[in-house]
Amino acid sequence: MGNLYFAYGSNLNLEHLHDWCRSHGFTAAELHPKYQACLPDHELVFNYGSSRWDGGVLNLRRRPGQLVEGMVFEADEQTWKALDRKEGAPACYERFEATVLCDGEELQVRTYRVVPDKTSDFVEPSSPYIEVVRKGLYDWKLRDTMLMAAARGERPRHQVDGVFVYGTLMRGEGRFHLLERYGLKCSLLAETPGILLDLGDFPGIVFSRGPERWVQGEFCRIRRIEDAIRILDQCEGFTGFGNAGSLYRRTLILVGVGEGRVRRAWTYVYNGPKDGSPIIECGDWRLFHGKKMPFLEGLCATHAAGNEETIAQRLAARDMFADEHDRLVIASKLLPLARALEQGRFSERRLAQASGKWTVVPV
Repeated sequence: MGNLYFAYGSNLNLEHLHDWCRSHGFTAAELHPKYQACLPDHELVFNYGSSRWDGGVLNLRRRPGQLVEGMVFEADEQTWKALDRKEGAPACYERFEATVLCDGEELQVRTYRVVPDKTSDFVEPSSPYIEVVRKGLYDWKLRDTMLMAAARGERPRHQVDGVFVYGTLMRGEGRFHLLERYGLKCSLLAETPGILLDLGDFPGIVFSRGPERWVQGEFCRIRRIEDAIRILDQCEGFTGFGNAGSLYRRTLILVGVGEGRVRRAWTYVYNGPKDGSPIIECGDWRLFHGKKMPFLEGLCATHAAGNEETIAQRLAARDMFADEHDRLVIASKLLPLARALEQGRFSERRLAQASGKWTVVPV
């Protein structure tokens, strides 16, 4: 852990860092790039002024559900000394241990934040500082959206406002109201690689390097994602990144929403004892409990609003099928929409495009 450093600001720009090191006598200091990563539950903020930069410089601020993109580097002892000197540690910035996410896995790193009693209100950054950080972001193919919002004194929109749910948080299940109360932007049937465990009254997803299995669930975009994350963390027994005692671990995954479309989403991975927990072989909580077809029938009926034939014709007319046979049988109503959806002949995403409804909750 001690040799991994997470950079999110001017130190992403290695040309700038090397120039500073040479001018201050740290000729052997070197950062070795390892991974792109995200620091979860934080955002960038300009709340500390630097006389060297004649304006504000970046700091981190806690914000549930938000992500700060950066790079993980390997640093030796000489490089840590250079970084401490450059950051004015421990008087101005301080080192702290953090957990970053890299391809869904947690990495323990060290990074820097401003000493709390040194912070103030918004301090406008200078153009030279912004350009140094932007070049570093571009060098590693990272986005500057959060940087530029912070430079204007704004709080950027959450980079991830979606969650993948696969059990009692899905539509029609007992805890769906926990999502619904924070405002749905969309809710779509979705899937992700994984193994679904039967834990009794609820399931748990785990990941394995063995033969690929799929877990069926839903991708939900939430308007007030920050508030939703706070409540979901409590409900799922997640006590924070880097804490081993959580019942479920919140992480980032990629989910498929149909036709090869992939979205990034938060989900909760089971972190409890796995011995003796049977695998749900179908990977589908609804199917496992005999609720799948009734749910799909209600879903399609709500999308169609009493006119299934029109929806079927729209699906066919908009060329939403790769298979000509599927287009014909659905347009002619030889195959009911719910059965076609269940067989994977089209996705709910396609159905939503045809109906214009993205937040369908079957009655």
